[in-house]
Amino acid sequence: LGLALESSGLVAVALAVSPRVSLATLVPGFFLFGVGYGFASSQLVNVVLSDIPRDKAGVASAANTTARQVGAALGVAVMGAVLSAQTIRRATHAVAHSDLTAAVKAQATEQIRARGVSFVPPSGSTAHDLAVLGKTMTSSISEGARPAFLFAATLAFLGAVVALLIPDTSSLLAHGPQLVTDIGDRPAPASAVLAED
Repeated sequence: LGLALESSGLVAVALAVSPRVSLATLVPGFFLFGVGYGFASSQLVNVVLSDIPRDKAGVASAANTTARQVGAALGVAVMGAVLSAQTIRRATHAVAHSDLTAAVKAQATEQIRARGVSFVPPSGSTAHDLAVLGKTMTSSISEGARPAFLFAATLAFLGAVVALLIPDTSSLLAHGPQLVTDIGDRPAPASAVLAED
């Protein structure tokens, strides 16, 4: 449930992102993501520690936290790379098809490729150039964010699907000692008795 809510929240944010985005349009997606993260992270700890002996719980908890932190760092890095690549691609395309002069187009394209989302307009740009470049970068960043959020949503959804494949061991754990006792009370199979003779 948690990962599915996270995925839904990321999709909601991806659909809400635009050059005129407001906090009110992002709150529903943030809420879904936050609730989903709360459900998913608490259950992850339970799943990891459920089969670990008490004397190894500290090591297992530390390994779980390390894996979660590494995963978060890699996720942010991949989302940032997708955002940057998509922004650069969209911005250079928009600049190439704009009404800017050839010299400004060349300088702006070079700056966009070099600095990505940290683009600074070329020096000596006119007010018209600044307006066109500002609008281009604003729309390119918001359009570039959408694939990054959708990529993260896809990974969260795949995580939810994989989580459904985890077997339910609660009934086995609840009846485990009784099952072991029942098996111990059964007579040994004939093949085992013959092997001992």
